[in-house]
Amino acid sequence: PCDGEILSFFETEPPSRITDLDGEAITATAVAFDCQDLYCPIAACCLLDGTCVESVVTECVAMGGTYGGDGTSCGGVACPQPPGGCCRPSGTCDIVTPSQCDALGGVFLGGFSTCADATCAQPGACCLPDSTCTVAAATGGADCIDAGGVYQGDDTTCDVADCVVAAECPADIDGDGEVAFLDLVTLLSSWGVCDGCPADIDDDGVVGFLDLITLLAAWGPCPNGACCFDDGSCADGLTSAACTDGGGTYQGDETECVAGCP
Repeated sequence: PCDGEILSFFETEPPSRITDLDGEAITATAVAFDCQDLYCPIAACCLLDGTCVESVVTECVAMGGTYGGDGTSCGGVACPQPPGGCCRPSGTCDIVTPSQCDALGGVFLGGFSTCADATCAQPGACCLPDSTCTVAAATGGADCIDAGGVYQGDDTTCDVADCVVAAECPADIDGDGEVAFLDLVTLLSSWGVCDGCPADIDDDGVVGFLDLITLLAAWGPCPNGACCFDDGSCADGLTSAACTDGGGTYQGDETECVAGCP
């Protein structure tokens, strides 16, 4: 059936009449029908690599494919995709199909790829607010950021991470990034009992001598560094407070944007 072989020979004599599939009379006295040409439709054929071609059933089987059925076309079938390596957010690798890899949040390495040849990105170091370092649970460091930490980037380690708590600058009363004359004027004008005042640097309810000493000791620019934002941009020279207020993630004192944002 439908193997392309000639089925039969026969002869016609009047008044016998034979027509072809289009209803046209065949006038030859000897006719040979090629079954493949006459009866085998071209349809979708899914190959082992997940691609689709349109062919007759015998050609499809010869290519190791799966025939989609009479009347089908490649535009209307979804061929099963071959499995391959999948790098998961945890840094591990599994052999799964592309759809399974997507469901795992992973990066598919291609059909028939193996984990033995894979170089999967690893979760990196996370500097926590208390200056300790831990390794994030997944690439991208979402859990690190949720914990208030600073993600150092994929494939980084705590051995090389410099986790230093950003120095506060409470004496910068007007929040302009430096402790200067206007901060001193504000402090002196608030002298005395002033619970909750910005000039109450030591937060003891009184603007007094200890606040003045703290302000003078901090005179000059506040500690600053690089600030990374959610859109991947980076700004240099921001204080920790200014970076946080702007929706960014402070990268530490004296850091610069040259290394890029994780």
